[in-house]
Amino acid sequence: MSKLSEIKRREIFMVVVGLTGGIGSGKTTVAGQFKKLGAHIIDADKIAREMLQPQTSLGKKVINCFGQQILYKTKKKSYINRKKLAAIVFSDKEKLKKLNELMHPSIINQIKKEIREVKQKKGFRKQIIIVDAPLLFETGVNIFMDKVIVVSVSREYQIERMKKRDGLNKKDSLRIIKNQWPLGKKTKCADYLIDNSESIQRLKERIENVWEELLYLK
Repeated sequence: MSKLSEIKRREIFMVVVGLTGGIGSGKTTVAGQFKKLGAHIIDADKIAREMLQPQTSLGKKVINCFGQQILYKTKKKSYINRKKLAAIVFSDKEKLKKLNELMHPSIINQIKKEIREVKQKKGFRKQIIIVDAPLLFETGVNIFMDKVIVVSVSREYQIERMKKRDGLNKKDSLRIIKNQWPLGKKTKCADYLIDNSESIQRLKERIENVWEELLYLK
């Protein structure tokens, strides 16, 4: 088999899928289920956490922009306090815009790099890459995806999840939600919609149905 034929064959067996939804919609749970089924997961939030450290190039730029107040220091190490940073930017649209301008290019480049690394792996077993990205559409990462999955829940469910997970009150939760694309707008751009408003069993069934469709994509 020629090198060109080998590359073409590998591309046929590769599907890159964007996974998104509103904050608190349960994307992490959905991504975890896809991982159990055999997907390779690229987690945009994890990439952001790793890049947003005081010693990294991006971390230094963010500290220079928002000041030492966003640092949390221990005896051994300093960290960027993501909750404090979020409180600053979600109360000021200009500051949020500045943070996005700093972070998004680096995160997008890392996502693209990880996709390339998976594609370069040997073997022809069909590989499905799930890119779990809360701001998939807002950052334009969706243009690199073959398909897009949107996880859908009610706003009440989002607020309740954010209260339990992050300790946020309703006002702060709504402020964050309103800084993302409206869920209705995201669902119109979705190839697959997964409703996460019922039981975990129903959620698993819906994920498995989407998985089956992804496996048989041409």
